[in-house]
Amino acid sequence: MKNKVIVAGAGVGGCSAAISTKELSPELEVKLFEQRTEIGKYDCGEAMSHGCIEENRDILENIAKKCIARDVNEFIVKMGETEKHVNVYGHMVDRIILNKSLIKEARSEGCEVRTGCKVTPIKKTKRGWKVNIQNRFSHNNYTEECDALILAGGGSSRMTLETGLITEEQHRKWLRGHVFGFQYKIKSPYEGKELIIDFTPNPSPDIVYHYAFPHHEDIGNFGLLNKHKFVAPTFYDKLLKEYLKKLGIEKFKMIGKRIGNYIPGEGPIPKTVGDGVMVIGDNAGLGNPIFFSGIRTAISSGRIAGKVLAKAYESENFGETTLSEYEREWKSMPWSDPILLEGKIIHEKLRSGKSITREESEIYSKTLDITRIYCW
Repeated sequence: MKNKVIVAGAGVGGCSAAISTKELSPELEVKLFEQRTEIGKYDCGEAMSHGCIEENRDILENIAKKCIARDVNEFIVKMGETEKHVNVYGHMVDRIILNKSLIKEARSEGCEVRTGCKVTPIKKTKRGWKVNIQNRFSHNNYTEECDALILAGGGSSRMTLETGLITEEQHRKWLRGHVFGFQYKIKSPYEGKELIIDFTPNPSPDIVYHYAFPHHEDIGNFGLLNKHKFVAPTFYDKLLKEYLKKLGIEKFKMIGKRIGNYIPGEGPIPKTVGDGVMVIGDNAGLGNPIFFSGIRTAISSGRIAGKVLAKAYESENFGETTLSEYEREWKSMPWSDPILLEGKIIHEKLRSGKSITREESEIYSKTLDITRIYCW
């Protein structure tokens, strides 16, 4: 069998992994599968730090300028009556352009990209993995074998369970930290220039935050995140109108449909690497647990996985010992600092109106610094 890598999920993380792998090991066969029939249409957020571009210049250098809608110099973080202005250096990006550009780059590097195809790991083999491919266009199923499997299926994917990297109990516990977010792209006369994240627990403590991200011209992304569970879309529609009114927006036009998804917030899963398999991005829980941002961590973890795979190919060894370099490296990145999870606990105390100690205040300050510089 020709040496083959299968990447399950063609979001920014999966594309980053595929591009990095193929750039460093052109002889490797890389197949990139995405279960969605159209890539990029359903992604939200769209805020990306300039540090993400710098950290992943080998992947993003020729792409970044195409997808940047405008620069971002300031965040406003609100919690009740408290308002903090934070200087940042970043960009609002068009995710459709970003994702399609990454797909194009993957194909130009020689990766095979297939949409409408769901990957389900079946079993470990002597050489790697046997997986089932379900084609949503033809409704046909077939199997493929590969030397290594990269899981990039997002926060709601169960592939980590199917590969045995974590147990059902661990997975359930991890899912409890997820939030569900809805975003609306809106055309309005809103004049705000800064990105706003409002953590005020109103009207319900289950609302993690509202956000207003001016995108370009008179277009903005407005949305909210809710704890734990899916809630009827009409609930979000009502809260959106109340939030827009709070911002002084009463006349607006919706662009397209609302989009929503689960976002991990419990931190990384216990194990992100095994024999012939690595987990990246949201699928691994690599994101900011307070602001729930994950573009940078997805792209960066994908790049790291590609680099480790290239070394594994050189040594013709895709075992866990060889691939464990991936986990060591992402854990050394500033955005993976465990202090973020400590900061999340303190953040929730502040949101509920509780007082914090001086030591907790210092931890929380460090958490916000990591977010400002590395992790949004």
